[in-house]
This record gives sequence, C-alpha cells and structure tokens, in this order.
Amino acid sequence: PTAYSQRQTLEEDAPELLERLQEDQADVALLVPL
Repeated sequence: PTAYSQRQTLEEDAPELLERLQEDQADVALLVPL
C-alpha cells in the first residue's frame, strides 16, 4: 500500500505494516519492492 513515496513508505506504511504483522503474530513477511 504505497504511493511510490519513500517518505510515506518509511513514515506511514512500514510502521502500519509492522503493527499488523505483530498483531497477527506472523513469523515471516515477504516484501517485494516496486
């Protein structure tokens, strides 16, 4: 869920993704760069 903005990815998307992964107790996340 990114708008191709490095700032948005670092400041908004990544922290939200981390929170969701921790809530789901995920062991692995496969992230693909755009």
